[in-house]
Amino acid sequence: MNNNVLLKCSTAFAIILLSGAVEAATCSVDNFTFGVNAPSGTSLVESSADACNGPTSGNDSGNNAITLKTDWTGFTGTWIEAAKYDYATQSSDNKTVATEFGDLSFSLTATDTNGATDSFQFDWTYDFTDPEDVPVSLDFNFVTKASHGLVEYYFDDIVLLADAFYEGFGSGRFIIDFRCTGNDTCTNPDNPASISHLSTWVGDIQQPDNPPDNPNDTVPEPASLWLMGIGLLGFYTAARKKS
Repeated sequence: MNNNVLLKCSTAFAIILLSGAVEAATCSVDNFTFGVNAPSGTSLVESSADACNGPTSGNDSGNNAITLKTDWTGFTGTWIEAAKYDYATQSSDNKTVATEFGDLSFSLTATDTNGATDSFQFDWTYDFTDPEDVPVSLDFNFVTKASHGLVEYYFDDIVLLADAFYEGFGSGRFIIDFRCTGNDTCTNPDNPASISHLSTWVGDIQQPDNPPDNPNDTVPEPASLWLMGIGLLGFYTAARKKS
């Protein structure tokens, strides 16, 4: 075998190895962050994904949709689509998810898609029959789809604590930041191609074993308690006089 043949074989083998290395590239959990909407005057704290998967070939919607990853650590259910943002039309397809507690409605709105990071508001509203079912926790799977395939970002046990609520009704907002590369269009650093859509999926909707206190829960103020006490005392005095 002459040197030219050896060189061609070596080059072909190197290309195969390099192609395999590109396909085997894994995503980074730090490229997708998620946080509860910060109250006025406070700083937003966002957390990276608990895990990620991809890039993998296929699409998460349409007639030939693939099955999203379900063997995440801590996940035991199936995924239900909650909302989807389409980059081409700059519009959202928002869903209402029926649960055993009642309806959960979601809305995904782009707030900045022109920089190094794409930002979204992810709003939710619950309408539950029994107020005792509040709060609930659920898992999120955020999927970015590009021409090369999709990447999944998994968040485990996110508790829905309402900004404002009354009995079985409440609402809240999450903030999503997705790190991009590229100038005019968002390019996923985990999947080097322009993003076509961002979709959100929910699963494992349940009541937490030890739900945290809702920081926005209403507690009677001392003045209200004082007035209530005066009213009861007056009622007691009137009843004594009648007797």
